[in-house]
Amino acid sequence: MIVVVSALLSWFLVGAFLSTAKRRGWGQSVRREGPATHIVKDGTPTMGGVPFSAAIFIVWVAFIGLTNASDSKGWAAVGMAFGMYLIGLTDDVLIVRSRIMGTPRGGLKAREKFPLQLLVAGVFALIVAPQVPVFNLLWLDVVFLTLVPIAATNAINFTDGLDGLCAGVVAILM
Repeated sequence: MIVVVSALLSWFLVGAFLSTAKRRGWGQSVRREGPATHIVKDGTPTMGGVPFSAAIFIVWVAFIGLTNASDSKGWAAVGMAFGMYLIGLTDDVLIVRSRIMGTPRGGLKAREKFPLQLLVAGVFALIVAPQVPVFNLLWLDVVFLTLVPIAATNAINFTDGLDGLCAGVVAILM
């Protein structure tokens, strides 16, 4: 039931979001020094994480979060995902804004994004590590549970690019 509701809600939200993104010009810029075949992708809608994150949050709260309100691990995971989502959203909004305004700023720089990711993942790790020991050494568990979400977030970001390649990679993982 949860999978069906998640799929349908994601399908609906993605469709609604794509039409809004195209109408408002929320597109990604293509680097001119890249392959010439990529220039046709200029303006491809960005911020696709918005509808997926909304669907995940709505379904989790509706089916799991409200019935297990005391589940600190679950709420920490949702909070960490939401924190990473906000960092990505900020990056995408800055990219779209600079594209619309014609400024060279672009999105968040790595030196701005990484400390934010470290903060979000670190808080998650401090909450979860004592409850879910991985190595049975608290300090090592905290380090591991901090680095894994950062690595996963950046791997998804790098893989996705303009082509939406992340969907294919994640589908293989499922």
